[in-house]
Amino acid sequence: MIKIVIKFYKLFVSFNFFISICALCLFWHISLIHQQNINFFNSALVCLLTFVGYFFLRFISYKRGTIPQYSFFYLVINNNLRSMIAIYSILCFIILYLISKLEVSQFTSLMLANIIFILYEQTFSTKYNLRSIPYMKNVFIAFTWSLVLNGLQEKFNWRSFIEIYFFIFILCLPFDFKDRE
Repeated sequence: MIKIVIKFYKLFVSFNFFISICALCLFWHISLIHQQNINFFNSALVCLLTFVGYFFLRFISYKRGTIPQYSFFYLVINNNLRSMIAIYSILCFIILYLISKLEVSQFTSLMLANIIFILYEQTFSTKYNLRSIPYMKNVFIAFTWSLVLNGLQEKFNWRSFIEIYFFIFILCLPFDFKDRE
């Protein structure tokens, strides 16, 4: 029983399910605070974008060889690469369908966040990316999250944008300090 719990925990953490769930809860929290309807399509979009986006970042690290070979993520991907690519391809099609349901303003904020996300990891070069700029990693992460979570609401709220920005920024600080050591 303990081994099953440990494997589930490793899967939950390695594939960033917890980040997807946290993003979804934060999205719902914003909706409830600002008395907006909770939209199923936008909720699913937040959850799937988070899940696929973080998988994409990990997959890039896997392809570059920067993930330790003993890590759970490496072992799962290495043994099931074709299955994982097929699953994530299907999820990307679902995301495209959900994006087609967005209004123009929501689509614009999502695309801006997507550009920042791509430049953050910069898949074309390992030297030049937003992630490598000292002390700016938290700024980019917080800005992107604020943009996505507020941009997908019925009405964009600047106060909420700033609140989420500082909330995410402060949450990222301990990890940034850990990464610098």
